[in-house]
Order: sequence, then structure tokens, then C-alpha cells
Amino acid sequence: MSAEMLNATLVVTALVITAIYQTSTSPPGGVWQADNTSSSASDPLFPTSNNVTLHFVEEKSEDKFISKHLMGEESRKAGTTILTPFGYFDFWLLNSLTFVLSIFLTKIILSNVPPFLLAPLFFLGISYFLSMAILAPSAILSKVNTFYMGCFVLVPYLVMLAGALRVSKSTNYKELINLRKARRGGRNVGIAERFNWLLSFM
Repeated sequence: MSAEMLNATLVVTALVITAIYQTSTSPPGGVWQADNTSSSASDPLFPTSNNVTLHFVEEKSEDKFISKHLMGEESRKAGTTILTPFGYFDFWLLNSLTFVLSIFLTKIILSNVPPFLLAPLFFLGISYFLSMAILAPSAILSKVNTFYMGCFVLVPYLVMLAGALRVSKSTNYKELINLRKARRGGRNVGIAERFNWLLSFM
């Protein structure tokens, strides 16, 4: 790809990430403004006079039974989305796939950039899944988002660990260690030397 095409792709992915992240702070239909545990309470988005709770996306009675057992009891707590668990899951799945793919596409395009400059992308991913966990209409969906938030926390460490293992197995690294050992009379070097030095005091 040409430099102009890469720049255009980077701009598009940045716009997609921004738009998707915005939905994690302002979900469709808004959020419950107060705890609403009664099934006869009116919806804050569509207030009614006949005491029937309405959602931004309504479910059929048979779907509610499936939703309750697969995705947990709807909490209707203040700050959680008005979407039903099934509606939220559809919304969350499409948004999260787009968000994660856009972040990794950005990482691929900026592969020559020092990794620490891309740290804000991973912090943005953590913030996104934390926000989705807070908005989740049920405890199960909240735990799913918390799990993926943990994955985003671990990704940089796993990448660094993989890089360190790859370097440690390379012939150049082993030659460097052997040279340092030769200069020090065959003694351990680096971290191993410091570790043995600490053990000598125990």
C-alpha cells in the first residue's frame, strides 16, 4: 500500500474507534435514571400511562425466558442501559468486534512506531470494556466485559513476554551471553548474577 493509502486507512480507523467508543458512553435509548426493580414501572425513555414497562428494543415473552437463563436477570439499576439483555448483547458484539479489529489494524499500520507510543490504544480498550461492564443490563454480561477488560490488561505483557522469549532463543543473544561470561571468567551475568548475589545473603 502507498503512503497515502496508509494515511487514509489510519484516519478511517481512528474515526471508527472514536465513534464506537462514543457508543460505550451513550448507548442507544440511554440508561435508567434511577433503580427500577418493579416490572410495572414506566420506562424513563417512553413514559406511559398504563404502567407497562417499555424498552428501547422489546422482547417477546418466549425470548425473555431464554434471555433470563442465558444472560441473567435484568438489573434495571441506575446507569445501566435500557436495552434488554438480548438487545444489549447484539449491540455489544458488533461494536466490540469493530472496536477491537480497528485497534489491531491501527497497530499493524503503526508497526514501526515504538510500542510505548501505542499504549493509549490499550488503555482505550480497557476503558471501553469497563464502560460496557458498567452499562451491562445483567451481572453475566457485566462479567463478560470484565473478562475482556482483563484480556486487554494482559495483552501488552504477553506481547513483551513473547518478544523476550524470542530474543532469548536467538543465536545472537546466546553469543552475547557467552562473550559476557568469558569476560567475567565464566560467572553468571545479568539478572542471574544479581539473583545469586541476593541468595547469598539468605
